[in-house]
Amino acid sequence: MAGSKRAHRTLTTLFVRPAVDLQLPSIYRFSIPRESAETLPLGLVRLASVVKFGSGHRVAVHDARTEPGGNRALRSVAAIFRPNVAVLWLHPATLGDGLEAARAVRQAGCELVLGTGPLVDLWPDGAGRIPELDGLLASAGSSTLLSALDAVAEGAGSQELVSVLASSPEALTDLPVDRKLVDYARYSKGVAPPWPSVAPVDLSRGRWKQALLRRTLPQSGVSPVFLHAEDGQLLPSQVVVNDIKSSTLLGIRTFDLVARPGCSPPGGSWLDEFLRTLSPTGGAVQSSLCLRLPVDPAKVDDIPLLDLPALGVVAVDLGEVTAGDEMALKAAIGAASRCRRRDLQPTGTLVVGRPGYGPEVEVRGLERAVGERFPTWAGVEVRLGTVDPGAWGDWLDAPSPGFRPPGVDDERTALAQRGRDALAVVPPPPPNLRRLVRWAYRMGR
Repeated sequence: MAGSKRAHRTLTTLFVRPAVDLQLPSIYRFSIPRESAETLPLGLVRLASVVKFGSGHRVAVHDARTEPGGNRALRSVAAIFRPNVAVLWLHPATLGDGLEAARAVRQAGCELVLGTGPLVDLWPDGAGRIPELDGLLASAGSSTLLSALDAVAEGAGSQELVSVLASSPEALTDLPVDRKLVDYARYSKGVAPPWPSVAPVDLSRGRWKQALLRRTLPQSGVSPVFLHAEDGQLLPSQVVVNDIKSSTLLGIRTFDLVARPGCSPPGGSWLDEFLRTLSPTGGAVQSSLCLRLPVDPAKVDDIPLLDLPALGVVAVDLGEVTAGDEMALKAAIGAASRCRRRDLQPTGTLVVGRPGYGPEVEVRGLERAVGERFPTWAGVEVRLGTVDPGAWGDWLDAPSPGFRPPGVDDERTALAQRGRDALAVVPPPPPNLRRLVRWAYRMGR
């Protein structure tokens, strides 16, 4: 800070992806999906990259999902790096794990613990009540993070820091993402893509449990590739292709092209230019690439599906489809069928429990989807606006089961469990719908 007389320190910031030992069952769906265990935490890595390339501070990234000790090992990790600041990636489905990780880094001596990720983006008011966190950071808040670190380095007080964190972020699009901040070898477990294959079933014989047959080969690690900048604008197609090419030098071959939450999958001239740039004549590395491309089911006819396999595209993600919406389901089923005819694996999520659709309508949609081999995943939508605020407050204010820091008594632990129990039944799905989804799709994630 120009003209400041305060001493400026070089900070160490530890970016943490908590383990998932305490997560909600996978049947609960949120508008921002959770990352699978084979997925690099690229949202967190992007924030860490901004600090690495945009400041003089030191950074380290720790994915507790890949460590035997999980969140409990974080105190040992923090003892090695001695971080001044910790940034935790939080999701509503893994809130218990986030609390556990926050307490671990706090006990290890972190001066500042910040929360970021889907929980903060989806429900900032609730996340702001977590006593383990000193502040919140939007997942698109790279510039805010840099300002906060500078404020801490200069000895800013708590009020000044709160003001910095509340400022509107400026989108930073010119800084690269450094995937070397994580060890990709920890995610690379095999050669099979992480997207499951679907087998046809005979519903007349009641063989619903065979609707989804997952691959038996070890799954390979997958790295997301962002298609949008922090401000929601599409990145230039050449930037996306360069990101893929640079990642192949690290041994990464499986990529999930990801649209920013709230943004539509790209199409039109952008997609045409991207596919041209991705082609061998465009200079892209084609050897053993394995890509999944997000597609709007209603616009699949505008995409040259026949050309995609030669470009390394092996799967097409059709996004979320409401089970009770007959037109949307019809479009998704048709798009999935066309993809299969072109040797492309369609993936998607069938969502039940959305308002405005009765259980009979949703069950019919579920039966039709299973019979037509769509989707890959299914789940009951959790709408945070319908959750009792008191229940969330109990959860946010209490520790996770099995993790008892000094000074915590049985009453507070019981309070945490009450909060989890309350969330598990709100909003209540239609009768037997949750059981039906579990039975039909053998939920394994």
